[in-house]
Amino acid sequence: MVRSARSGGSGLVHPLRSIAVTPSEPRNDASGEPEVPPRAPARQKTSRRVFAWVATVVTVVLLCLFLWDQRDELSRAFQTSWENLVLLLLLSAVGQVANATEFWMLYRAGGSDIGWMDNFSSFNASQLGNFAPLQAGSVYRLHFIKQTYGVSYPRSLTTYAQNVVITIGAGGLCGLIGVCATALTSGHSFSWIMFAVTGGMLVGAVVFAFVPLPHGHWLPGKLKHWWRDFHTGWELVRKRPRSALEVLALELARMVLSAARLAVAFSVLGVHEPFVLYLVLAPVASVSTILAFTPGAIGIREAAIAGAALALGFKLPTGLLGASVDRGAMIVVTVAMGAIGYAHTTYRLRQVARRATGGEVAAPVT
Repeated sequence: MVRSARSGGSGLVHPLRSIAVTPSEPRNDASGEPEVPPRAPARQKTSRRVFAWVATVVTVVLLCLFLWDQRDELSRAFQTSWENLVLLLLLSAVGQVANATEFWMLYRAGGSDIGWMDNFSSFNASQLGNFAPLQAGSVYRLHFIKQTYGVSYPRSLTTYAQNVVITIGAGGLCGLIGVCATALTSGHSFSWIMFAVTGGMLVGAVVFAFVPLPHGHWLPGKLKHWWRDFHTGWELVRKRPRSALEVLALELARMVLSAARLAVAFSVLGVHEPFVLYLVLAPVASVSTILAFTPGAIGIREAAIAGAALALGFKLPTGLLGASVDRGAMIVVTVAMGAIGYAHTTYRLRQVARRATGGEVAAPVT
């Protein structure tokens, strides 16, 4: 199936310099008004940027100081076999493919005909771009999908929200299994803290999955139309439990892969624990990455994993070191796959711009 490219514009500007389209803007189907992302007041945007930069600098400096202090322990990771390093990179790459596929499944369930390769490339590009402040990679991805497939910003945000809920739900279920199995099969005591955390995650996800969202008839003007679009996309998937269950199953498999990756990361440091213990750490890693306020969840993800490990009986430095080794593998994979993804999405945006100027039809890349 093909979609018509936007007409009436002179083309797209470079995707990293601006996400504006000239001279026309996409129209909102419900109101006929230009559809643009809501803008925060200038003072609020400046405050957020300053906070993001300060928080990032502080967390990175603290993490670097810690790693330098623990450099002797960290050096063990570089003395491990190349098979372990390759396995770390492979598990990270497979997990990234699975995560991107989840978004593709949710977009399709919501009625979009987005191609897998376009989705995969934009996901990888966004992962790399999110190391810049203010989720720049996610903004770029929303822009790409809007221009290539006509998916509105609210509808894409719906897909993001659905993925967050499914990730939290899968993490809660995986974590509960891990907490109970760890207490039964290892020498670690039952962690009531992690039981409460993972149980709360599961309950929260179930509530969001089964309780309908309000229609928001009282909302003013453009915000009402945005919410209506978001609400429509949410309900489309909520009323198709099979699609949501398929994504949930894939996310659970990704959690197991993440647990395996953490097990390898800790093992290269000489820490060998039952695999079920890492089923508790994996959900914390995934959810903290989504909800963190620093670029790429730098520092936040490592602290969250270390905190969960501490609750399970690890020493705090051990948790931070294991999380940092895992982060190293993630960065290598993210840079490599993100660069390829950015090259593909840039080509696709230029292709759409050329075809829009010539009045041709832009075919999706599947």
